[in-house]
Amino acid sequence: MIFALMVAAATCSADSATNLDFRFPIRVVNGQRVDLRYLFAHWHSGANAVTNSRWVLLTGSIVDDNPGGWVVDGKTESASGLGFHQKVLVLNPPRTEKQTLENLLGQQKQLDKRNASLESVANSLQNGNVPQTPKHHHNAAQQNVSPTSIPQMETNVSNRESAVQGQLGQVDKQLAAIPTMSSTNGTAYRVDFFVFYTGQSQSGMPTLDFGIPTQ
Repeated sequence: MIFALMVAAATCSADSATNLDFRFPIRVVNGQRVDLRYLFAHWHSGANAVTNSRWVLLTGSIVDDNPGGWVVDGKTESASGLGFHQKVLVLNPPRTEKQTLENLLGQQKQLDKRNASLESVANSLQNGNVPQTPKHHHNAAQQNVSPTSIPQMETNVSNRESAVQGQLGQVDKQLAAIPTMSSTNGTAYRVDFFVFYTGQSQSGMPTLDFGIPTQ
C-alpha cells in the first residue's frame, strides 16, 4: 500500500499543529484517505524521525496557475532531508486557501483605511475641531456644533475605532495561519505544504499531488 502513513492520531505529538507546514493533516489522494499526523509529528525529529516517505515538503512560489494545477518554482525536501530546487506541477492545489488569503488582505486594506480615517477624526476632535463633511451632508446641527457636544462625538468615534480594531485583530489572526511572502504587488501567497510524490511528470516537471483536504 503506497500510503504507509495511515497511523492512529493517538501516537502523534500535539505540537505538530503549531507549525504552518503541518496544515491539512488529513487528505484524500487517489481516492484513499491519508492521515499525515504521524509524519508531521516525526518530521526530522531525531531517533523517531520518518525517513522513508513519498510525501515531501514543498516551499516556493506559484509561477503559473492553470486548470491542471499550479506550476511552482521552489524546493522539495524529503523526509530524509534531501532537497532539490526545481519547478514542479502540483495537482489539486489548495486554491481555496489562496482565495481566502486574498479575501482577507482585501478586508485588511479596507479596515486599515477606515481605522486611519477614524484616527484622523479623533485627532481633530482632541484639538477641539469638528471634522468637515461634504456640503451635501451638512445640516443645521452639524453647522452649529457646540463645544459640549465634542466629548460625545469623541466617545462615538472611540467606540467605532475599537470595533474596527477588533475586526482587524480577527483578520490578522486568520492571516497569521496562512503562509505569505512579499512580492512586487505586496503580500502574496507562499507555497509551504506537504505534497505526495507521484513518480510521474508532465511537460518535463515532476508531478506532485496535494490531495483533497478532509476530516
